[in-house]
Amino acid sequence: MRTLALTVVTVFVLGCSLTQPGENPNPDGDALNKFPGDSLAPMHLVMETRDTTGVAVSSFEEGEEIIIVGRLYNLTPDTVRLQLPDPRPFVAFNVWSGDSLVGNSLDGLAFVQIPSEATLPPESSIKHAYSWFSTDQHHPLKRGEYLVTPEMQVASWGPPAPEFALDSLTFTVRSSEKEKEPAGSRLQ
Repeated sequence: MRTLALTVVTVFVLGCSLTQPGENPNPDGDALNKFPGDSLAPMHLVMETRDTTGVAVSSFEEGEEIIIVGRLYNLTPDTVRLQLPDPRPFVAFNVWSGDSLVGNSLDGLAFVQIPSEATLPPESSIKHAYSWFSTDQHHPLKRGEYLVTPEMQVASWGPPAPEFALDSLTFTVRSSEKEKEPAGSRLQ
């Protein structure tokens, strides 16, 4: 009973969801729900950025909310067990500007040290969505190009530990359409 309650709380709080074999893995028309057919790895993490309406986009205005979504696919014929050291998400997202780390999706978060586990049946997936502004430590991103790299948080895989591929992604933050007019540029 405790394991079930912990799993439910973890999924609700951290925004992870699991699709089961035979279920419609694409209820919202989500491009991430299409299995990566050209993947050579038995486990494949695919990522995308979305706006607040859930639409996949790769360009945002300064100050706009950025949602990073990762979906891990089990392309193996076996059920895979993911063991985590605590109820954290199975993946963290690092956001880079050039060679500088801007932030990580786990910044400012702490977790109760209770191991958790998720099982991923064959041809199913698990998704984690992360909002950049979900922590006070993150400020609006400045204009520029950013790279998101995943960092798996799984303590152990089993049985056996599969090979997996991790995709990264880039997105752009552009100036707000309501930029301030330079002083003295108006005709009197």
